[in-house]
Amino acid sequence: MAFVDCHDILGGGFPHLKNVAYAYTLMKPGQALVYLNAREFGNGRDFPNDGKDDALGGIDGDTITTLVELRNTHGRGNFHERWIDEAFGDTNGDGQKSSVYVYERENSAVVGLNSRLDAGFDERTPVQTGFAPGTVLVELTGNANDALVDPGNNIPSTVRVNASGQVTLRIPRNDAHGRGYVVYGVAGPQGALSLSGVTSTLAGATPAAATNGTARLADIDVITGNTFGVRLDTTPVTLVAPTGELDPVRDFDADGDAARIRIDGGMNLNNLPGVDVTNPTDVSYGFEQFTGTNSPGFTGGGVGLYEQQIDATQLAEGRHFVTVRAFRHRASGPAVFTDFKRTIYVDRLPPEAQIASFDPFASAPVNPNNRDLIVKSVDGTADNMHLYLDLPASMTNAQIFALTQAGQNDAGQYDRDSFVYGFNSTTTGNHVATVVTFEPTGRYNIQRFAGLFTDTNLGAGFGDLNSNGVYQTSDILGVGNNSAEDILYSQNNKFRAAFDVNGDGLGDNRDLFALGDELVVAGAGQAVLDSYVSLLTKRGDLNNSATTNVADFESLFTHFGPATWLFDLNVDGVVDAEDAETFVRQLVRSVPGDFNVDGAVNAADYTLWRDRVGHTGAGLIADGNFDGDVDNDDYLVWKAAFGFERGPLTAGAAAVSAVPEPGALVLAAMLFAVAGTRVRPPRLFSLVND
Repeated sequence: MAFVDCHDILGGGFPHLKNVAYAYTLMKPGQALVYLNAREFGNGRDFPNDGKDDALGGIDGDTITTLVELRNTHGRGNFHERWIDEAFGDTNGDGQKSSVYVYERENSAVVGLNSRLDAGFDERTPVQTGFAPGTVLVELTGNANDALVDPGNNIPSTVRVNASGQVTLRIPRNDAHGRGYVVYGVAGPQGALSLSGVTSTLAGATPAAATNGTARLADIDVITGNTFGVRLDTTPVTLVAPTGELDPVRDFDADGDAARIRIDGGMNLNNLPGVDVTNPTDVSYGFEQFTGTNSPGFTGGGVGLYEQQIDATQLAEGRHFVTVRAFRHRASGPAVFTDFKRTIYVDRLPPEAQIASFDPFASAPVNPNNRDLIVKSVDGTADNMHLYLDLPASMTNAQIFALTQAGQNDAGQYDRDSFVYGFNSTTTGNHVATVVTFEPTGRYNIQRFAGLFTDTNLGAGFGDLNSNGVYQTSDILGVGNNSAEDILYSQNNKFRAAFDVNGDGLGDNRDLFALGDELVVAGAGQAVLDSYVSLLTKRGDLNNSATTNVADFESLFTHFGPATWLFDLNVDGVVDAEDAETFVRQLVRSVPGDFNVDGAVNAADYTLWRDRVGHTGAGLIADGNFDGDVDNDDYLVWKAAFGFERGPLTAGAAAVSAVPEPGALVLAAMLFAVAGTRVRPPRLFSLVND
């Protein structure tokens, strides 16, 4: 591994000519390393050493990034030393020993290095190369056209290989700029890469000192559709006239004879079997052929065109990197190419999030009431999140979005793909988190995550809606005080974690029905249990008569059909027989067979059955099995439940009393009393109109 600099060079600054050293190592065969100190431990430290500030480009320049790119495009071919100054001493008579070193990557690039520190340049000729006579080489680093490096315009942009395969090189000295090197090689293709199907573009930023390590330099094309097109147009290549020549040089080979496409590290893009190039030693490793338009410039009069449609559904959401590699036509020698690159952002779907944890703050002493809500970006696209706790389910997305625009609950970055927001004084219960995830394109997604149970020091449990640790009647009854009644009748315009017993993020009848058992198990006082029964009774008052009775039951049957909050008692989106059963079992706390819903199964219920047997449609309160008609089966339901009496809801007792098995003599006596002297078998048609 060749390296110039590393983290543990105490004092920094070694070697003095880092740029020259990087030009030497990066163009040589073998592995090479560029050291970057990301400054995560601060600035100006002896350890780790500061490293090369321009390793990633930005405001410090593109010296290193250019050399890395040249290593990719021209860093191939056998290694040959072509010039070593130490054999010649003071070659220009200025009293200083010259220090020029030249090597070649055969038939690909010639690298000239100069270690002198003063201004000017050094010329070396003839420098032998492996290039064919007449080949025109281009200075690839940009130093020949840089006014700082070559203020006298002495470094030629191009040189021509003579009949003996030799060139004359002028290599700048380092002066104050420290860029005493040149790299001459054959030109690669020229052109422009474009994309179709782009919805918008995220503009790159101009870095400043404070943002140099974080500012995104490149524009990003946003793809929201299922497909997009990639197009490379190559143009005829004309080179600046070499030294001593008047006319520009038309470089037909640089027009290119092939191009390949790759996204990220390589994937199937053209519907041919597998990835086209899978040999890791091939410069096209991971690339695909163009199967749309494939028209090379070398055979097309200098103008090349390559096109490919890409199936965006194959790509994960977020950033991807498109590289089109266009190759110079070569009769011999290693491949030389130009890479054309675009960054895309696939944004077909809203950004997804998931809850990572809702645990107490990690700092000691641990307080169970103070919680960090940590949310992970599932697809890794989020660049911002807003996290909210216990918003009502009725809030619209527009209302929630408005909160984010006001800057509320802007989460901090927790990890690469995770965000965190802290909540103090969290109460006991099933909380619900609302997560608004933003991605760089501006697309956002609002998700609701229910059932985040917390057992804290605030609140006795479900039913303690004011979280004072004591069960009170005010927790159950009352309007406008966040009681169970208040939350229930708000129809999800309010939310309390201590009422969401089933943890679905809502406050409805399902929580009301489950709350009774919670109160009983928790040992709530009788007054609280009585207030709970009162709330059940109120919820069963479907006709607004201030009581719950058979008239409400009748009203329920007449509203079978589309759901309304008042009549959809089991909250399943439709009003039907299941709501009738819910009315009997949950609101009245009785059992099927209690046709008059008075809390007891007795002769009065038998009378209702007798009077309505054979009915279908409306008036089915004697439908004990809720099958849509009143028949003998309903008599059997009544018979099985005969003798039931609803008991009070008390601590330690079940909410619904057991159904006793009626004795045959008692039942017969009841039937006799109801039907007069004619006691007939409970057959459906024999009892009609009896």
